[in-house]
Amino acid sequence: MITPNNGTDPIGYIRLNWMDNRKTIAWLRFALGEARGKGFGKDALSALLKHLFLIGLHRIEAETYEYNERSINLLKHLGFKIEGVKRKAHFDGNNYRDILVFGLLKEDFI
Repeated sequence: MITPNNGTDPIGYIRLNWMDNRKTIAWLRFALGEARGKGFGKDALSALLKHLFLIGLHRIEAETYEYNERSINLLKHLGFKIEGVKRKAHFDGNNYRDILVFGLLKEDFI
């Protein structure tokens, strides 16, 4: 859960959806609601990534929809690289859309 310093209500979440048995590779999920664009997600993700790499993770993966420019920019800012595309893997109610696959290695973390 992400909460701003002066607030008590959650404004989003960050979670590891999966981790391998050796605890060296993890799959990351995150979302913010109305508080997007204020730096909370960047600060929280940066702190979490630093912690995960310090405790021994080698690689973290994340995915986002092709149209989610904020998440794409955030992941790139944190050092994630686009590693692939799941073509037309998400149905948005009208159309099938691509999902971008990102990866971040410990040595690439900013």
